[in-house]
Amino acid sequence: MMKKLVVVSMAAFFTLSVSGLSFADEKKPAAPAAPAAPAATVAPALPDVGKELKKEKKEIKKKAATMKEEATKAVTPPILAPVPAPAGHK
Repeated sequence: MMKKLVVVSMAAFFTLSVSGLSFADEKKPAAPAAPAAPAATVAPALPDVGKELKKEKKEIKKKAATMKEEATKAVTPPILAPVPAPAGHK
């Protein structure tokens, strides 16, 4: 009984997969080209935001560079010169 159920279910999965593959291979007919819209109904052009984005990127990069400099200054300790030994001691 169990073997029959497995065989039937495998056959069903195989059938579904084959039908899915054949469905994916079907070519749809080309859609007709949409007619051109009259110039009066065309939406107005959006403002160019590229310049604003470039400015913001530059500002962010400058801020990141200054923050990086501040972080490295805070982390690195000052380098001290070795203290010479007193003249009387060796």
